[in-house]
Amino acid sequence: MRPYNALTYPYFLILKLRNMLYDRKIIKSYKPSIPSIGLGNITVGGTGKTPHCEMILRLLSDKYRTAVVSRGYGRKTKGLREVDINDSPSESGDEPLQIKRKFPGTRVIVSESRIKAVRMLENEDAATRPQLIVFDDILQHRKITSGNTIVLIDYNRPSYKDTLLPFGRLRDIPASVGRANNAIITKMPEEYVPTDEEAGMFRKEAGIPDDCGLFFTSIRYGNPEPVFRDCFEKRYVYSNSAVYFSAIADDLLFKSIIRGRYRITEGLKFKDHRRFGKKEIRKIARLGEKHPEAVIITTEKDMVRICGCDIPDKTRMRMFYIPIRMELQRDTAEFLKAIDPEMR
Repeated sequence: MRPYNALTYPYFLILKLRNMLYDRKIIKSYKPSIPSIGLGNITVGGTGKTPHCEMILRLLSDKYRTAVVSRGYGRKTKGLREVDINDSPSESGDEPLQIKRKFPGTRVIVSESRIKAVRMLENEDAATRPQLIVFDDILQHRKITSGNTIVLIDYNRPSYKDTLLPFGRLRDIPASVGRANNAIITKMPEEYVPTDEEAGMFRKEAGIPDDCGLFFTSIRYGNPEPVFRDCFEKRYVYSNSAVYFSAIADDLLFKSIIRGRYRITEGLKFKDHRRFGKKEIRKIARLGEKHPEAVIITTEKDMVRICGCDIPDKTRMRMFYIPIRMELQRDTAEFLKAIDPEMR
């Protein structure tokens, strides 16, 4: 499938020229002196960069002093900032704050300029500075490059079946997949573990080079957890029905998980990274009032944003989220060899 049509062809040419200038080093990229892993995709949202970042931290943060460098999308603050677990999403961005709260021993830095963030870390004392930097979104941001780049490709909407914005979800040309050291096909069905032959087909269709590692992950959903631990009624978890709200790029899998546990009576879908202001809170509260016996379910990412909001008690006590984590389908040892700086 062509990644462009007549209307997007100029955009395609601009992207191709930009990549060529970087590939030929006419425009320089900054490479950190600290070992680094960079996650990225060529589509707009929905491939699971944050859960994959967390997966890498689960595998390596006990071995190395780790730091995550992020732009901090959605925050109201400007400049370079080190995330604290007591920050609000508006100060640090929802995803960096989620990572910090899950991995308090990992430093999380947000900055519009990733180069500034990296240079700050590089200039710190060798005994305390991070031994590994993880970038949560780097493939398209070519001013900086990581020592090991991982491209994420959604199994349900692969890049090779998509087209450029605004008619599709591609924000870069499919050939950019070839710049990565490793590729992960994400959101695989849990029960489906590809054979070597099937993996070869994925590699060929996605244009993944033979010397690029190829891995597969699926989402593991946990049991509902209360959004507000100081005020919740556990009995709602055992309700037969649920209402939901989400503000993520793609909530299809999230809704399918809810349907496997509850009868969905109604839901609210907000724009990705939407801030929960008074208007949104009123909509959520009215949704709960309309279905008084239903549990109110949201996503883990939305939980980070809404837990600092002023929510009526009768809504708070019914509000739960579903935690998620990414798991490798196979070849965990091979994946560690591919990403661990000591083993590469």
